[in-house]
Amino acid sequence: MQDRLYAVSFTILTSRHRMQISSLSLLIVLAFAAVQGRTVEQPKESSVNPDDLNASPCPVCVKVIGDVKTLYATKKYKKPEEALMHYCGKVVKVGTKEDKVCDNLKAMKMDVGVQVGFGKEAVRICEKFSGTNSDVCTIRYDVKVNEDTDFTKLRVKQLKAILNGRGVQCVGCVEKDEFIKKIRETQHMEL
Repeated sequence: MQDRLYAVSFTILTSRHRMQISSLSLLIVLAFAAVQGRTVEQPKESSVNPDDLNASPCPVCVKVIGDVKTLYATKKYKKPEEALMHYCGKVVKVGTKEDKVCDNLKAMKMDVGVQVGFGKEAVRICEKFSGTNSDVCTIRYDVKVNEDTDFTKLRVKQLKAILNGRGVQCVGCVEKDEFIKKIRETQHMEL
């Protein structure tokens, strides 16, 4: 009888300790969450200047994702997917480079929503999606040309785009120097 009483009191003691330990751990977790919530701020990503973005690997995508994150941070939309659909449907003008990226991102809207919801950086999100959809990062802003532009640092593809923007064809141009020469000859057309 005494052994049985000892076993019963041991289980009661153990369950009481478990309850105290779980209550204490819950209190610690709540205290940590409260402190964490006060000190961590949401990253504020404003609309980014396209001129600054051309250095990044996916400039248009970074701008679109940054704007969607800003829109989602306003707490107007419950889900990041809703912010993406609003941005791509009502904010972006049809036919722009942002619209082309939006078409690619809308096809992956659930994945985009998860990444934006996690608070991941826009550059990292675009790099992640460039692996599954290469069109996300191939769309770039046009190069702004002025008198100080160093054409030797641009790629041939960008030089061709500058000439196409001016409506000039460089017939027989093969090397980069030939494209640069043609751009300098037609520089009066843009300025």
